[in-house]
Amino acid sequence: MLDPSGMAPDVLQLDTKDMVAQGHERMVFVHPEDPTRLIKICKTRTAADFPRWTFSHLTQRYIPATRLRSVIKQYDEYMRLMLKTEYEINQTLPICHLYGFLKTNLGMGVLTERVMSPTGTN
Repeated sequence: MLDPSGMAPDVLQLDTKDMVAQGHERMVFVHPEDPTRLIKICKTRTAADFPRWTFSHLTQRYIPATRLRSVIKQYDEYMRLMLKTEYEINQTLPICHLYGFLKTNLGMGVLTERVMSPTGTN
């Protein structure tokens, strides 16, 4: 069932003006309901965003799924460390925790821990 805006109710509404950081591949937002979490969304790119003819640009242009490789690598490394037996159950890992995926109006988002100082600043 759709809400009055035409979006499914489980789609989190984000505004690009609320973006707190961005990289070459992803946009980063603070979760609007939980300031201890970040949402990372892969940027939407068009053919015009790939003006050069390198192998990397060609694969990203004609095989868009390759742009998800960074997300896949991040989850692979997270699972490797979490499942490693040398860590104790209460030991803090040197990485931020990953909490899964969520739907946003800007695309699928990766929900991650927000690393902050003890005073709550970034």
